[in-house]
Amino acid sequence: MVTRGKTQIRSFRVEELLDWAKAGRLRVPDFQRKLRWEPKNVVELFDSIYRSYPIGTLLFAKRGLPPASSRFGSVVVPPVAGADTHWIIDGQQRVTSIVGTLLHPDLEPRSDQFSVYFELEREEFFVRRRREVTPTSIPLRELRDSTTVLSWLRRWPLASERPDLEPRVFELSQAIREFTVAAAIVEGDDALLRSIFVRTNRAGVDMQESEVFEALYGLTPQRSLAAAAARLSSGPMGELEANTLLRCAKHVAGMDPGARPEDLEGIDPQFVERAESAIRAVLGFVSDDCQLPHLDLVPQRFFLMPLARYFALFPRPSLRARRLLRRWVWRGLVTGSFEQTGFGPVRKYQSAISSELHEEEVARQMLALVGSELRHFELPDRWVPRSLECKMLVAMLLRGLDDAAYEMALEDLTRKGMAKSGTWLTESEAPEAWVPVPFERVSGQLEALGFDRTAIEALEQGDLGLVLKHRRVMLELMLNAFVVERCEVDLSDRPSISQLVGAA
Repeated sequence: MVTRGKTQIRSFRVEELLDWAKAGRLRVPDFQRKLRWEPKNVVELFDSIYRSYPIGTLLFAKRGLPPASSRFGSVVVPPVAGADTHWIIDGQQRVTSIVGTLLHPDLEPRSDQFSVYFELEREEFFVRRRREVTPTSIPLRELRDSTTVLSWLRRWPLASERPDLEPRVFELSQAIREFTVAAAIVEGDDALLRSIFVRTNRAGVDMQESEVFEALYGLTPQRSLAAAAARLSSGPMGELEANTLLRCAKHVAGMDPGARPEDLEGIDPQFVERAESAIRAVLGFVSDDCQLPHLDLVPQRFFLMPLARYFALFPRPSLRARRLLRRWVWRGLVTGSFEQTGFGPVRKYQSAISSELHEEEVARQMLALVGSELRHFELPDRWVPRSLECKMLVAMLLRGLDDAAYEMALEDLTRKGMAKSGTWLTESEAPEAWVPVPFERVSGQLEALGFDRTAIEALEQGDLGLVLKHRRVMLELMLNAFVVERCEVDLSDRPSISQLVGAA
């Protein structure tokens, strides 16, 4: 039987929207997607209102939500007991812009995209942080009702000099306050409202998969994907996106990787926590065991999903299992196996990584999925930050530093990113730019950084052309040897004695 909702269509004046917001009747949940509008979008909205242009229909869902605070930009509405609460399904950007601007808490707004003013002489809207305020400009927060308008006019320094502009102030205030916008108010159960939410928010500017998930399942701010991703990103490995965390969470839970958020079933409160714990272990493994100390050094994030599932099932793998996993990471990167797209490869790993098997056997099955046909690396003529060659080169150069220089170089990489590390190769003619730390800091480690004896002698004699030529050859040789060493293709992947004994 088709599920039908009860829908009421009505019009709201802007001043009514403000009253509803102040009374706690409009809710923008903390798990909703972040505001995406720029200052120009807010300015265009108010210009449309002033010109009586349509701004689209709003969509609210009538909900019996418990009292909670709501935020509209800088405007925070405290919990209101007994409020007839409505969830904003479509129109969050518009409602937040209207409420955040007209109820702005600052007397002279200037700090955000809702610091909107109107220049009375030129009749144009602008955001203060983008330009200076003229004596004939009025903040829109003063236009929200007749009392604030009269109060501003009494304080206005040009009130006696420019009485001709007073009628324009009242006209502007009336045009904004009395502007009407249509809204549909829907009543129905959670399943119906989720369906409406997804259809509505996928029809316009696409929401991220993680944003849809959090909106549907109502995770608290502390337990949200965004909060977990932020905690993981605060570590030394760099930024981890909420979407990546969601994909890992689905893999950890054994869910179909192709399932959309609205189709997921069995979501429990520990869904995100389990994934966060597993990913934290994965990041430590990638940094310590694989010697890839930053996610910028990894061209694909695919490998995080199988590893997350593995560490969720086997949180304390043996040294042998960890070594096999390290081979899997490096072989997958070098052979290009992690460059696969689609959900087929993910499903293969999901089947291979099972708690019913020994942890080493699982690692061997993972190895069988990546192969061992290594490629030969040639250094590119120019620095390509996203290329595997350049990322592997940086990983190799980092390994050649002593502890203090390593920490200094890693901090530099974290701050600047791969794009600014190109001079580590050969593009600059300044020797101090050829290494990731001050040149004098690594004068005793030059061989590990690709300077052979000939290059060092040429450097001492000032023959930079010869230095570049010899170092390029050395770096390419060192890079290929480094990759072979990391992949360990010549070593056996056979079961350890402890596994054989345990299986007997």
